[in-house]
Amino acid sequence: MDTISPSSVDLIVCLQAFHWLDAPLSLSKFTQVLSEKGKVCIAWNDRDLSDDFIREWEGLVERRNTKYTRYIKLAENYEHLLTHSSLHSFTKNTYPNPQTMTADTFVELMKTFSYVRNALSSSSLDELEVETRELVKRHYGEGTFELHWTTKVYTSSRI
Repeated sequence: MDTISPSSVDLIVCLQAFHWLDAPLSLSKFTQVLSEKGKVCIAWNDRDLSDDFIREWEGLVERRNTKYTRYIKLAENYEHLLTHSSLHSFTKNTYPNPQTMTADTFVELMKTFSYVRNALSSSSLDELEVETRELVKRHYGEGTFELHWTTKVYTSSRI
């Protein structure tokens, strides 16, 4: 793959993936390739840990995946890196982002989370699915419910 020329990129967008990167190195590389008026946008959809359902569900995951903690992937864990990077003027905007779910759609979403999909055996995943469906039913019954997410968007520019 060809390398990107210095100061040649106008926009860098990283959605829901920044925690996979070496943050200090990535921010340094972003700075190198951004044009004079270039911008960086980094965004996360975070779970609302003040919500009873989310807290209980996170507990189910933590019991099955002992390497996981609900606080690891929150955007706030990266704020100090963003605000102390060589980029300038990082701003944070927070937006409510409720998602309408059913037990089925939540289970399918849950299976996309790396800390579930990549960390649990098939039998443990099956057990988590059963427990998750029971939790949804206990909190919301049989119909639809709103999953409380917050989208956190950090933007910066070179100037």
